[in-house]
Amino acid sequence: MVIMFSRFVVHPGAGHLVNAISGSGLMVPVRVDIESPSRFVGALKLLRLWVMRARERRALVRLDEHALTDIGMSRADALSEAAKPFWRR
Repeated sequence: MVIMFSRFVVHPGAGHLVNAISGSGLMVPVRVDIESPSRFVGALKLLRLWVMRARERRALVRLDEHALTDIGMSRADALSEAAKPFWRR
Protein backbone atom coordinates (compact mmCIF):
# COMPACT_ATOMS: atom_id res chain seq x y z
CA MET A 1 0.00 0.00 0.00
CA VAL A 2 1.39 3.41 -1.01
CA ILE A 3 0.48 6.46 1.06
CA MET A 4 0.65 9.78 -0.78
CA PHE A 5 1.46 12.70 1.54
CA SER A 6 1.99 15.52 -0.93
CA ARG A 7 3.42 16.17 -4.38
CA PHE A 8 6.98 16.60 -3.08
CA VAL A 9 8.44 14.85 -0.08
CA VAL A 10 11.79 15.76 1.42
CA HIS A 11 13.67 12.53 1.88
CA PRO A 12 15.50 12.86 5.22
CA GLY A 13 19.20 12.13 5.06
CA ALA A 14 19.37 12.03 1.27
CA GLY A 15 19.23 15.78 0.73
CA HIS A 16 16.97 15.71 -2.31
CA LEU A 17 13.31 16.08 -3.20
CA VAL A 18 11.32 13.00 -4.09
CA ASN A 19 8.21 13.07 -6.27
CA ALA A 20 5.65 11.01 -4.38
CA ILE A 21 3.10 11.02 -7.21
CA SER A 22 4.26 9.16 -10.32
CA GLY A 23 2.55 7.05 -12.92
CA SER A 24 3.67 3.81 -11.29
CA GLY A 25 3.14 4.94 -7.72
CA LEU A 26 6.87 4.67 -6.99
CA MET A 27 8.94 7.34 -5.31
CA VAL A 28 10.81 9.06 -8.16
CA PRO A 29 13.66 11.51 -7.46
CA VAL A 30 13.01 14.94 -8.92
CA ARG A 31 16.42 16.42 -8.19
CA VAL A 32 19.53 14.79 -6.75
CA ASP A 33 22.20 16.94 -5.15
CA ILE A 34 25.68 15.49 -5.21
CA GLU A 35 27.23 16.02 -1.81
CA SER A 36 30.61 17.01 -3.21
CA PRO A 37 30.83 17.69 -6.95
CA SER A 38 34.63 17.64 -6.76
CA ARG A 39 34.55 13.99 -5.66
CA PHE A 40 32.33 13.10 -8.59
CA VAL A 41 34.57 14.99 -11.03
CA GLY A 42 37.64 13.40 -9.48
CA ALA A 43 36.16 9.93 -9.92
CA LEU A 44 35.39 10.66 -13.58
CA LYS A 45 38.94 11.89 -14.16
CA LEU A 46 40.36 8.77 -12.54
CA LEU A 47 38.13 6.55 -14.65
CA ARG A 48 39.26 8.37 -17.81
CA LEU A 49 42.92 7.95 -16.78
CA TRP A 50 42.42 4.21 -16.25
CA VAL A 51 40.77 3.82 -19.67
CA MET A 52 43.64 5.71 -21.34
CA ARG A 53 46.25 3.58 -19.56
CA ALA A 54 44.58 0.35 -20.61
CA ARG A 55 44.29 1.56 -24.22
CA GLU A 56 47.92 2.69 -24.36
CA ARG A 57 49.20 -0.56 -22.88
CA ARG A 58 47.27 -2.60 -25.43
CA ALA A 59 48.72 -0.38 -28.18
CA LEU A 60 52.28 -0.94 -26.93
CA VAL A 61 51.99 -4.67 -27.55
CA ARG A 62 50.96 -4.06 -31.17
CA LEU A 63 53.98 -1.85 -32.00
CA ASP A 64 56.70 -3.35 -34.17
CA GLU A 65 60.40 -3.33 -33.24
CA HIS A 66 61.13 -0.17 -35.26
CA ALA A 67 58.38 1.80 -33.49
CA LEU A 68 59.52 0.54 -30.10
CA THR A 69 63.09 1.61 -30.87
CA ASP A 70 61.79 5.07 -31.86
CA ILE A 71 60.20 5.56 -28.43
CA GLY A 72 63.20 4.06 -26.62
CA MET A 73 61.64 0.79 -25.47
CA SER A 74 62.57 -2.81 -25.97
CA ARG A 75 60.04 -5.59 -26.60
CA ALA A 76 60.60 -6.79 -23.02
CA ASP A 77 59.88 -3.29 -21.66
CA ALA A 78 56.68 -3.08 -23.72
CA LEU A 79 55.49 -6.50 -22.57
CA SER A 80 56.30 -5.65 -18.95
CA GLU A 81 54.35 -2.38 -19.19
CA ALA A 82 51.41 -4.07 -20.94
CA ALA A 83 51.22 -6.72 -18.21
CA LYS A 84 50.50 -4.11 -15.52
CA PRO A 85 46.90 -3.65 -14.40
CA PHE A 86 45.25 -0.41 -15.50
CA TRP A 87 45.25 1.02 -11.98
CA ARG A 88 49.06 0.79 -11.58
CA ARG A 89 51.43 3.45 -12.79
